[in-house]
Amino acid sequence: MWPECINELSPYEYAYREETPKFLKQTYERTENGELCNPVQNVSLLGICKTSLFKDCPNMPEHHIENAADEGDEEDEYYDDIGRYFWMDFDATTKTGTTLPLRMVFNEGDADCNDGFWGAVWKRDSGVLVANIASTGDCQATITANAGAEVELFEEENLTVLDNLEPEDDDKPLTCASLVYSNGFVLEKIIGLAIMICSIHTSSQFYDVHGYA
Repeated sequence: MWPECINELSPYEYAYREETPKFLKQTYERTENGELCNPVQNVSLLGICKTSLFKDCPNMPEHHIENAADEGDEEDEYYDDIGRYFWMDFDATTKTGTTLPLRMVFNEGDADCNDGFWGAVWKRDSGVLVANIASTGDCQATITANAGAEVELFEEENLTVLDNLEPEDDDKPLTCASLVYSNGFVLEKIIGLAIMICSIHTSSQFYDVHGYA
């Protein structure tokens, strides 16, 4: 059900910590008249792999596929110069404790190409695709959840904190300048939060400024 590369992952730079990271505490401070909660629970940072190990990743930008094909025998080298894949398991969780177990992968992209993130989110127990993550502009990524029961599970949630996860570009734990939520679904915003939580464990820059140091 999962690609072979999931058995060849390297560890994140930092291990996951259960306590609330600094960027989320700051978001709580900006939130008024809303319940302060973290709907991203039971996080497992699975690991990191080279881009060449997951060429079939959904939403790989077409220009990278074409450029890699032009490289012939050096195709893998091209792929490995355009970013890494970050794998993460987490439970999207309602305020009443109902969980949706998810598995996510996203690529950080190539800053020289002004990539946004790309990747996908699946139901962890079945491999059913729940959402797409696509590079859609100049350092912009768009999260699009597939309409269905998974989306409806969260639409009645009053997770005001998610609407405040929009600090200035230089004050968010993302190499990608902006995240766009295609339909404005709560689940899309939960996935965006999961990307931020994942990202703070990928470098000392994010860990120290937005995480725990």
